[in-house]
Amino acid sequence: MSLSLATALVPRVARAQTYPSRIPTPAPLATPRIGGNDYAIEFFQGPVLAPIRVTGLGGAYIASAEGVEGAAVNSASPAVRDIYSYGWFDYDLALGASILGTLSGTDFDNHGTRRESENRARVGDFFQLTFGANLQFGYWGVTATGDLQSYTLSGASAGAPGLTMQVGRWKGLTAYGFLGGQLVVGGGFRAATMQIKETGVAAGTPSLLTMTGIAPEAGVLMMPSGSQWRIGGTLRAPVTGTPFGSERTTTDAQGVRRAGSIVLPSQVVLPWEAEVGLAYQLGPRPLNPTWENPHDQEAPVRERIDGDRARRAIERTQELDRTAPDKRAGRRAELAREESALRDLEDQRLAVEQRRLYFIRKARFKNWPRERILVLASLLFTGAWDPGGS
Repeated sequence: MSLSLATALVPRVARAQTYPSRIPTPAPLATPRIGGNDYAIEFFQGPVLAPIRVTGLGGAYIASAEGVEGAAVNSASPAVRDIYSYGWFDYDLALGASILGTLSGTDFDNHGTRRESENRARVGDFFQLTFGANLQFGYWGVTATGDLQSYTLSGASAGAPGLTMQVGRWKGLTAYGFLGGQLVVGGGFRAATMQIKETGVAAGTPSLLTMTGIAPEAGVLMMPSGSQWRIGGTLRAPVTGTPFGSERTTTDAQGVRRAGSIVLPSQVVLPWEAEVGLAYQLGPRPLNPTWENPHDQEAPVRERIDGDRARRAIERTQELDRTAPDKRAGRRAELAREESALRDLEDQRLAVEQRRLYFIRKARFKNWPRERILVLASLLFTGAWDPGGS
């Protein structure tokens, strides 16, 4: 953190100055009205409208990319193990909501004017909901997330319903950690949906317009065990949403499609994105400790038990072959009871060993020092929609 101070020397003699009693307010710029359907709605999701951890780090999360929140910035995040992940199977859930609240009197969506007081009281002017789930199975991971936003386009008036626009961004990702989780590679898809609906109408009324599009994305995260740095990168292809399913729109005499008074876009677009980032941690706490795979740790015990069971199966077969035929059935039943009892003891021994190893992994995490400073940086390239390509 840096602090700069500036001082100014002024003469002792004060000079009278006059100021206008009121500074004139500049006239608002005229906003051109949309007259045709040859335009697209482009959605760009920055760090403000993002999961809380991404917002808290100003968007520079691509090289950390852990948990459900990591899916917003890096496609490799589903397989990245948290430092406190102890089991072969793990999961993470996320749920968040945002409303304008005290920001309702600001030009929050940068459309050029502030909301007037009567609009601030309007329910549902802006609402965002984010949710997701991450499941991990060993070095594999899968994540599904959703990001929903609702905007009021026009309020209901006498005899006419209001209009809302609902925007959805969806992701489905899978990833795998190679080299014991030191190199994580992932990919999947992201989709965009937009619906224009009427408010104040009967439940179940179809949307006026639905647009949908989907495109692939891929990401990578390098996190060598024992090092204090990570490097991440991801590529997201552009998503172009076009009308999907039934429509309830009108076309005026000029051939312009409308939903109520709204001139409809030809497309909804998520621009292509390329992002790279670096994470470096200062302090004694490790950034990339080796993830201990419980199945690998338990393997010696499992192999010993499996070997004992295979050996006993051979011995039972040999003994039954030497047993007289008239006594073989009874002896087979006795051996089955003995084997069942031995297997119960082996299962108990395996459970005790699993629990012991679990507490060793947990103690390993708790014994690490807590002091750390995490430095994050990222660089995001965002493409532009080409109207000529529509």
